[in-house]
Amino acid sequence: MAELDKKLADELIKLAKLYEEESAQQYRAAVRRTSQIVAMVAGESAPGDWYDSSRWAWRPAKESEDYNDNTKQRYNYRVNYMQAWWQILQGAIQTVGLPVPTFRPQNAQQKLDREAAQTGREIITYEATVTDFREMMLGIYRRFCESGICLAYTRHVKDPVRWGTTTAHNPVTEPQVTRPAGYGCPGCEGFTPSGKTVRDEMGMIECPQCQQPLHAENFMEEQVEDMVVGDQPEEVPNGREITELFGTLEVLLPWWKHTLADSHYCRIAIEVATEEIIGTFASDKNKERAKRIEDELRTKATEDGKTDALARQHARSPMTAGGMRQEGFVTYSRWWFRPKCFYKIEDKPNREELLEKFPKGVFFQLAGGDDPVFLDAIEEHMESKLRLGRPMDGDGMYTPAILQSGVPVQLASNDAYNMALEGMLFAAFAQAYADEDLFSGAAINKTRVEPGNVKLLQLTGGKKIRDSFFEMKSQDVSQSVQNFLGMAEPLGEFLLGTPPAIQGRAIKGVRTSSGQSQARSQALQRQAPAYGALKTLLAGVQECTVNEFLQNRSAETYFDVVSGTGDLEVSKIQLNPERGRVVAYPEASESIPQTWAQQHDVNMALLDSQNPIVQSWMASPENAQAIFETIGTNLTVPGKDMVDKYERIIDLLLEDAPRDEETPNELDPTMPPLRITVPSIPFHPVLDDAQIALTVFRKWAATPDGMREMISGSPGSKNIAAYAEQASLELKAAMKSPPGAGPAKQGVVA
Repeated sequence: MAELDKKLADELIKLAKLYEEESAQQYRAAVRRTSQIVAMVAGESAPGDWYDSSRWAWRPAKESEDYNDNTKQRYNYRVNYMQAWWQILQGAIQTVGLPVPTFRPQNAQQKLDREAAQTGREIITYEATVTDFREMMLGIYRRFCESGICLAYTRHVKDPVRWGTTTAHNPVTEPQVTRPAGYGCPGCEGFTPSGKTVRDEMGMIECPQCQQPLHAENFMEEQVEDMVVGDQPEEVPNGREITELFGTLEVLLPWWKHTLADSHYCRIAIEVATEEIIGTFASDKNKERAKRIEDELRTKATEDGKTDALARQHARSPMTAGGMRQEGFVTYSRWWFRPKCFYKIEDKPNREELLEKFPKGVFFQLAGGDDPVFLDAIEEHMESKLRLGRPMDGDGMYTPAILQSGVPVQLASNDAYNMALEGMLFAAFAQAYADEDLFSGAAINKTRVEPGNVKLLQLTGGKKIRDSFFEMKSQDVSQSVQNFLGMAEPLGEFLLGTPPAIQGRAIKGVRTSSGQSQARSQALQRQAPAYGALKTLLAGVQECTVNEFLQNRSAETYFDVVSGTGDLEVSKIQLNPERGRVVAYPEASESIPQTWAQQHDVNMALLDSQNPIVQSWMASPENAQAIFETIGTNLTVPGKDMVDKYERIIDLLLEDAPRDEETPNELDPTMPPLRITVPSIPFHPVLDDAQIALTVFRKWAATPDGMREMISGSPGSKNIAAYAEQASLELKAAMKSPPGAGPAKQGVVA
């Protein structure tokens, strides 16, 4: 990051404020809606009884000016439907598989891009060891449910504390003379250093090789180049690709736009502790800039923060926590402007300077509220770091959230449950009126109904007890309240797509497992549009991750992976000095992938199939392993131990080389013996299985690593080829030989 001239920094700050002001009304409406849903999902069934537009926050009824004994609620009994709906929807997404993208070159005509696309899957395999993509997928879906949008910000972060350092050997260079001063001969094109030329009878300089006259224009100055004379070790901090997810409360985009590609600006704002900002820039190599930022932040630390910061804090803080305190926190804003934004600047010289300095767009950071501190700026294209996703289509930027239609049901249920509670506590005991001349109110209030208790009364004036006491008829909770309480749950299921089939409950009228599976599949179709948007966004995040890896990582990256045999293996990603870029596409599917239960049903149906092709699939040890895992049995997979054996043999063969041996010529014993190539580990005709061996070896040879190894022609690749040839000969001999015949001589004729 680089520090920017103050006049240009002020222009960017002013422009950021203008964009905030022009979208304030629409953004406030989106924040109001989202903050309510976020708090409900967090556990508050009613985050506030009224919305304070001046503070952008839902607040309790007791903080309202209209609050008094007549308007306050007698009870505050609420059942949180919203959190349960979120758990159901989360569970539905959790049961499906993790989508895997397809990587293609950004420009198919560029060799570097094609090489990058081939490496993309390997990079994502590595990233899966340090990043939980399933957790990221659920994070995307949660923002779909709460905000209706999700912005993913991916970047490469270096942190020696978290990820250590690597020793880099930087070349040490010194200027050295690569060619002394001298003359270049135009005739023989030879070169003669100064002082080595000869002169003719006239005293003219000539070339000593061909006697061609040399003139001043043939003189060549001394050439000096920096030559590597050693290396200097340096500890370089390691880095990783980090992705952060944000929703409506943090993201400001043009409300009238529809996609990120159409948006000319974007802002991400969060609240962080002031010392975090100071600590980050205190380690900056530019000490003057670090000191300026610290001094300005400490000076402005007591100023009020941004209004929308209160919305973010209120939405994430329990209502019982009381008022929000902003002391010690500062709003940290990250902005992206496209070059077209600069045309809003009236000062033409400043505009032209910004256009010249940031032709692809600018990324800059601010800290503070109404009078922010400018941190730094760099040229950056918005799409290089950001991806935007939304679960459903709509007009404008802030489209509805998945849980939004459940808010009215939740709020109406709050009122209905309070009415039912009042009826339960008070309607069961009817109100009564008594003649105060006959009954002493104080005496009655101090007594309780007990068995065998006798009350002595004295009737005066010929009054009767039934004429002196009247009990009103009690009215239990209204029928409409009862109807709504019975309707709330199915209404929420219809609006949000959470039927019993994905709740884990029994489905009425369905008693077979196939019927249950079909009901689940039909229920999940409701989530297909949101899942499709999730797949697209996740593919975009992984695209940014791969490109960040390609642009920022060293030439070699090692990581541990668990092989099919369960062993821990070291894998390596090798990159060229020049790297290309990739684009990612989500996996193609019509709807949500099958759940584990549906896969179980499909595998059981395949096992019942009599189709010979299907039976050959089932006979494969690798497929058998997947079937057993889906069914959920601990039985031993036939042939799995042999698959593990041959995967280990491949590693051993790669570390060695084949040998040449002589064997008698069985066809003509009078001829010289034949020379055959045998692997370092011979194929045993009894203890080995040729069919499984060839299956494993062919699968390995089709992988990128296997293809590279076989193309290289290394001794290890020849060793593997010799072993596979032995297995192939054994398989052919077994198919031709009658039962009981001995094994064939195995080897490859050299």
